[in-house]
Amino acid sequence: MANEEQLKILSSGVKAWNKWRQEQRKIKPFLFMGNFDKSFRTYPPDLSRISLRGVDLTGIDFSEVNLFNADLSGVNLKGANLRSAKLLQINLSKSNLVGANLCRADLSSANIKAAKLVSASLIQADCTESNFFQADLSKADLIRADFSRAILDQAILDQAGFGKAHLTDTRLRGASLKEAYLIRVNATGADFSRANLTGSCIQEWSINSATNLKNVVCEHVYLKKNSQERRPHGGSFQPGEFTQRFQKFLETVDLFFIDGIDWRAFLTSFQDLQSQYSDDELTVQGIERKSGGGFEVRLSVSPEANKAAIEKDAYKKYEVNLQRLEAQYQAELTAQDSDIQRYQQQNQNLDALLSANRQHNADLMETIKLLASRPITIEATAVTENKASKYNLSNAQFAGGFAETVQGNQIGGNINNAAAETLSLAEVAAEIQNLLKPLKASNPSPTQAQQMAYLDAMISPTQRERFIGALRAAGGAVIEEVPYGAVLKALVKGWQRPNG
Repeated sequence: MANEEQLKILSSGVKAWNKWRQEQRKIKPFLFMGNFDKSFRTYPPDLSRISLRGVDLTGIDFSEVNLFNADLSGVNLKGANLRSAKLLQINLSKSNLVGANLCRADLSSANIKAAKLVSASLIQADCTESNFFQADLSKADLIRADFSRAILDQAILDQAGFGKAHLTDTRLRGASLKEAYLIRVNATGADFSRANLTGSCIQEWSINSATNLKNVVCEHVYLKKNSQERRPHGGSFQPGEFTQRFQKFLETVDLFFIDGIDWRAFLTSFQDLQSQYSDDELTVQGIERKSGGGFEVRLSVSPEANKAAIEKDAYKKYEVNLQRLEAQYQAELTAQDSDIQRYQQQNQNLDALLSANRQHNADLMETIKLLASRPITIEATAVTENKASKYNLSNAQFAGGFAETVQGNQIGGNINNAAAETLSLAEVAAEIQNLLKPLKASNPSPTQAQQMAYLDAMISPTQRERFIGALRAAGGAVIEEVPYGAVLKALVKGWQRPNG
């Protein structure tokens, strides 16, 4: 039974109750099965360390109330308002919290074992180090909630919304996450062993080498919300296939370029990085375009690699090369009129020249995007056993920061350099036409400046010598009459220019 004296004080009003609590701090109130007066449902008193086991508190308003270390095990809190409540170390085991509002509540280190939280709202709730063992959170709204180091073993999380939630070092062993939304969650170090992820959406989730995907049960997943980008496209994953596919990407260094990326600076930096970390098997695993024009580049590394050092050096080398290229852009502003016209063709305004240089860089970015065959997601670059990475740049040869030979949308690869030979102008024109096919596939009517920027990036030093030789061998031939003759003439002039 409840303590009659305490019930009497409680019935005297909030002021009397709170005063008694301050004077008797060592006493733990006991109102088990007590007649909890409805007048307190909209203005609750200090209930820290209180015991309300078995009390029916359906629909009660406990927003911002202090329930620190309270015992509410088995309590009926269906539809209750616990918004921003202080629930640290609270005991809510086997309680009924169906449809309850727990937004921004502090549930850290709480005992919520076997509790029912179906359709409950825990938006931005602090659930760090809490125990949700066998709790039912199906269809719960968990957006931006923090479950770091929490225990969710065998919990039911079907159709739960984890958008941007923190699952850092969280245990989800044997949990059911069928059709759950794991969009942009941070699951680094999370333990999903034996969890069921069938039908879940893992769009832009973050996992690392400490994320445990062992024995995950999964028939299919979606890489985008609203059931888009199903994997596999048809049928179901074979047992263990999900783990095998996504485990391949755990040993990665993820580089984020929020304000866009200069591809010339990146490719030069990546070449330098490969030389510095030659023993760590650096390859490009994926390139993904983010909202707002940003990019994410995933580098695959060996398990023993110092990922923090590689990430730091990658950004440092990129900044150095970016500044060097910016200096080149600025130097071009003071170039002679002939040099200005090579890049601007009719506009000799210095501001317009800088804009053209920016466009030159944009053309190069479009080229890389074309070669990469659209933005790459995790699945799109998934690596299966005994198959090489889609963007494996090992043994690549670069000229001015670019892969010399590109096959399809693959960057890097082994290159067989052809011996120098003398070509005719017609043969050179045919080669130029062939080189421009990918550009014209994405831009049917490129300008001459765009064609030159594209060819300047794609033609290797060896090819340049052959083209220059062809122009010399032509002698007095009227080069403008040959297809792409004007482009070739301008290119060769640029190549032969000092520092060109």
